[in-house]
Amino acid sequence: MVLFIGVFFTAAIVLGALTFDFARLANLKAELEIAADAAAHAGASMMVRRGCDDATDHAAILAEAQKYALANRAMQGTVTIVTNEVGRWNPHPLGAGNFTNRAFCNPSVDATHVEVSRQSNGLFMSLVGVTAPLVRAQAYGYVCPVSAPPPFQVCPTGPKPVLVVER
Repeated sequence: MVLFIGVFFTAAIVLGALTFDFARLANLKAELEIAADAAAHAGASMMVRRGCDDATDHAAILAEAQKYALANRAMQGTVTIVTNEVGRWNPHPLGAGNFTNRAFCNPSVDATHVEVSRQSNGLFMSLVGVTAPLVRAQAYGYVCPVSAPPPFQVCPTGPKPVLVVER
């Protein structure tokens, strides 16, 4: 009987630790998504204000996105910016789309892409030798055209000129 109780409590503690770890990882993912969304939105908003006509605009857009990504902490630490780029958003009639990176500003540039990551730490899984995962999140900020043809009207209506797409 004592053995049964010992096994039961050990299993309960292990399951509780796993639950705690997965909850922390889910929270880390949510915090990284906030940082990526904020950065993509800030970069696209800077694109609306300045345009994307030359290298100075390009640098300002990337700097604004970086500033907002780093201003958002994840798991009480600074996020790592994996990707910070401008490019072209190619909408699709079914609501999906894809991003094409552009190394410099030109008239076709209408979107930003930011990916952030953070190494998880302080998890119980590390006590048993399991390496804590690197968690990533990315977002795209798309500058909506004033008028788009009907199949490509994927932007919100109203005064917000930027649509943030999470992937």
